[in-house]
Amino acid sequence: MDHDSFCLLRLSALGDLVQTLPIAYALKRVWPDVDLTWIIGVQGRELLAAVEDIEFITFDKTAGLSEYLNLKRDLKGRIFDWLLHMQPTFRANLLAPFISARHKLGYDRMRSREGQYWVTNVHLESNPRQHAQENFLDFARYLGVIPIDEDWRLPVLPQAYESIHRLFSSFGCMGNYAVIHPAASDAARNWSSMRYAELARYLQHRGLVVIVTGGNHPHERSLVAEVVNASPGSVDFSGRLGLQELLALIQGAKLLIAPDTGPVHMADILRVPVIGLYAVSNPYSTGPWHQIDNVVNRYPDAVITMDRRSMEQVPFGSRVRQPGAMNLIGVDMVKAHVDRLLATP
Repeated sequence: MDHDSFCLLRLSALGDLVQTLPIAYALKRVWPDVDLTWIIGVQGRELLAAVEDIEFITFDKTAGLSEYLNLKRDLKGRIFDWLLHMQPTFRANLLAPFISARHKLGYDRMRSREGQYWVTNVHLESNPRQHAQENFLDFARYLGVIPIDEDWRLPVLPQAYESIHRLFSSFGCMGNYAVIHPAASDAARNWSSMRYAELARYLQHRGLVVIVTGGNHPHERSLVAEVVNASPGSVDFSGRLGLQELLALIQGAKLLIAPDTGPVHMADILRVPVIGLYAVSNPYSTGPWHQIDNVVNRYPDAVITMDRRSMEQVPFGSRVRQPGAMNLIGVDMVKAHVDRLLATP
């Protein structure tokens, strides 16, 4: 099997990039001299800013047609042995023809979407009912590569730790802390701000400083503000952190609590205890792969009570679309997980 050069095509989302990284590390470990190029989105490049020995080509999806032409220029004259096409989306499928590779490996017919099957010439075997992480690992397995413990890592820039230290000093934060990241990109996956606030007060009662994080989007800033205002003593870090700073913050936390969103997977790969809140999506498809036991899982209840179907009737990995599914998660359920994790040495 030719393995002198590989190109990974995975632009987003943040959780998927975290789950792709061990495959890249495994390829470099097995074949140290391999040329490995990763075509990645702007946010993803920021997230993986501390990763070395991989060539990154950043694709800015907001730039329109010019960015496709830029990619064509950057790859002119290059022919890879393998393209690992790990993102079956319309935009990524449009990019694939611009990448010359002898073997273009993509998903089987069932898992490929939006034309991916037709822009690849080698395909994985069908394996539809499995975790998203397993889908990515199938690419490594096809190549005869199995990631090991040392491949599950996500490096952080030293200056990110320095930024966090300055923030803590400016807010007067001292002691052990927990991170609550309340907002997902899909608002349907968000829990109630008042339930987060009650949980924040409980974490404070357990002796932890509570840091609440989020991005600059108005709905995130608003949700964080509601949580902080209803839990005096909680600290609002929303809009203050780049992705590297967020990683540094999570790495030092006693635990992270979040819905189905990227920081769940960041904490998971950093080996930080994470309590995922899942009712809209199936944690056995998108939950923290190493810490499924830490998930508060009301997805089956949402399927039965809101979708009016049995688990056998819904496609694996499908979401509950009816509003209010997250209300099935009670605060006491989350507190029980907090107590268990804080009692673990």
